Amino acid sequence: MSGAQRELIMGDLTTRADAVRNTTTIALDGEFDVGAADELRRTLVETIMRHRPRRVVVDLGAVTFMDSTCIGTLVAGYHTACDVGVDLTVTDAKPFLAQVLATSGLHQLLAGRS
Repeated sequence: MSGAQRELIMGDLTTRADAVRNTTTIALDGEFDVGAADELRRTLVETIMRHRPRRVVVDLGAVTFMDSTCIGTLVAGYHTACDVGVDLTVTDAKPFLAQVLATSGLHQLLAGRS
């Protein structure tokens, strides 16, 4: 791994920081229910508030389940990011999760600003 990237493994969360692009990617893997919400919230807040990248990307490509608590945690992370001028987006949601986000109206909010 180059000096521009570092990787931290935290259970089902992997964080990759790209200093050149000033972007941090948080990749989620597996099931995210109420039991995972605190770790997800800590990771989002620490990434946003301590590291202050220009952009945070939450990659949902390997998520097999996400309950409403963790979806709410993503929304809270989005609002925290907006408050400090960080762009937070979610990517690669599988069809079941993309449908939940679209039905709830959250897909447009979390898909990024144009």
